[in-house]
Amino acid sequence: MGKGRFYILAAALLGVSLVAAACGPKPATTQPPADDTKKVNEVQPPKDKDADQQDTANKKDDAKDKQAGGRTGNPDAGKTIYANRCAVCHGANGEGAVGPAFVAKDGNKAIAERMSEADHIKIVGDGKNTMPGFKGQLTDQEIEDVVAYERTMK
Repeated sequence: MGKGRFYILAAALLGVSLVAAACGPKPATTQPPADDTKKVNEVQPPKDKDADQQDTANKKDDAKDKQAGGRTGNPDAGKTIYANRCAVCHGANGEGAVGPAFVAKDGNKAIAERMSEADHIKIVGDGKNTMPGFKGQLTDQEIEDVVAYERTMK
């Protein structure tokens, strides 16, 4: 095997190893035991009418925020997730590495200008091309948090 082929093979194995390390299984967490003490036909107390109206108003506000492109995630929480799950491929500061950059670079716009938040969330959850999806490894909220953080990168 020639030196050129050796280096290509070594680089490919390194890339696969980095992706596998970044996308490995999430550490097991302990779940609290299920509450089996509730009865199926248990009578629930009447709901507070004001609380129901407030819940409805909050849901409408959330829907408006999503339609208007408002962030649904917490960028501060997303920063930690990004460092642990995304930086290995996208760079510590979003500059790109194995995966594409999130910051404006080489004539490309920043990620927030290149795609909608909804598309961004879909890609992180489902994956695209060589990027694996993170549904099942991250909760929906964690995906929204990391996307909110990535979209702060300029």
